Amino acid sequence: MKKYLLLISLSISLYSIAQKNINKQFTVNDSPVSYTYKAVFDSSKKEEIIQRISSRFDDPKINRGDLVWNNNGEYEIVVYENTVTINFGKSNDNEISYEKIKLLGQDLSTIANKPVFKHRLITKKFYVINDKANTYSYRGVFTSNKRENIKKSVDKYFGKPTLLENNYVWKSADYDITLKEDQIEFFLMKNKLDDSYYNQFLALEKDVTEIILTLGPKNTLITTKNYVLNDNPSSYTYKAVFSPQQNDILKKIIETQFGNPKVNRGDLVWNDNGSYEIVLSDYQLKINFGKSNDTENIYQKIKELGSTVTKALKY
Repeated sequence: MKKYLLLISLSISLYSIAQKNINKQFTVNDSPVSYTYKAVFDSSKKEEIIQRISSRFDDPKINRGDLVWNNNGEYEIVVYENTVTINFGKSNDNEISYEKIKLLGQDLSTIANKPVFKHRLITKKFYVINDKANTYSYRGVFTSNKRENIKKSVDKYFGKPTLLENNYVWKSADYDITLKEDQIEFFLMKNKLDDSYYNQFLALEKDVTEIILTLGPKNTLITTKNYVLNDNPSSYTYKAVFSPQQNDILKKIIETQFGNPKVNRGDLVWNDNGSYEIVLSDYQLKINFGKSNDTENIYQKIKELGSTVTKALKY
């Protein structure tokens, strides 16, 4: 019974000090009695992996198409298809061999984890992608009403841009993104040891392409005998006529959202540095708003005001 409990205790001790590392590319299990390793790699890396093993353990033998390195049962290294495995049995007199095997496993993991860049050339009506081994470039054209949504997508991955001659620019030592009025261009110099930027560009590519190929917002044009509404990609205008007793009602509605007005030649005027102008005169209301990339919040308020006025006038 004591012997049985001792074996259980020993097994638990050995298990508790084993080190296991699981990665999508490789798996390492380093216990007190053995070291095992398995990695799956892209086919383009196979030659580099074989050369790295051969530089440490001489040339391999060929066994049914597999490449095998072994040493009297102490270790066995096998490369087959896109997989490499290592099996090493530890003992008191092979510490040096263990360190050599462990270092090889680390080297193979580095190779397996290197980014794989494959050439893609996609030429469509509205965009072109050229994804080479060392560089990545994208160029897309679009209607101007999609520019703001594209800017938001770039902001999401690369932060706030610099404004240069009405073009938005995101730039670093590795990449360059330029958003113009009706086109976007981005370029990346790839890093073979780090594909984080490349993955960001792939995500941006997906977002931008989706925006370019999706129909943009349509113009809203409503014309009646009482009011006219024109909401297009560059501006929002609203004009309404009404009876004298409704003047105070509209004044209170506008003041609720835009505060107190100024008086100009008998008209009540609300404005904000030229981004919008609301003019309430006898029997008439005019709203003019020029859209831009940084006035989305104001646009929503102006749009809501137009809707509220239309309901209040029961048009």
